[in-house]
Amino acid sequence: MNKLVDTTARTFFSSRGLLFSDNFQVVTNHSEVPANRFAVSLNSTLFQLMLNTESRANFGEGVLEIQTYETSNLAIANPQLLPEPDAAIFNSADWDVMEPSAERRQVDAAVFDALGLTAGEREAVYEGVWELVGNRKRRAGSV
Repeated sequence: MNKLVDTTARTFFSSRGLLFSDNFQVVTNHSEVPANRFAVSLNSTLFQLMLNTESRANFGEGVLEIQTYETSNLAIANPQLLPEPDAAIFNSADWDVMEPSAERRQVDAAVFDALGLTAGEREAVYEGVWELVGNRKRRAGSV
């Protein structure tokens, strides 16, 4: 998961492992839940909401920073409740939370369905993230 977040945190996974730099946090799945379900939860807009409420915007232009010790405190949707995702969904490079792509909405639908959210509650999650990110970016632009 990226350590510095402009508008959207991204969590990458591979069954063969990944090479990464100090610009990323390693998130380890210690459960029996398949990694792709874990990745769905970590790439959902609901997770973006949690991240935006728990991170610090202390870098230029409103960039969030999330430290390793803080990642374990972030709430996620229980991956065990999520259906097996279509592997092709992770091929998308378009995960911007401010303009949700079809792939992001597919991931979100799985999480929202598992939680039993109504249409209004789903829209409120999007609006909450848009407001948090938009306000953070506007405040940074005014400094």
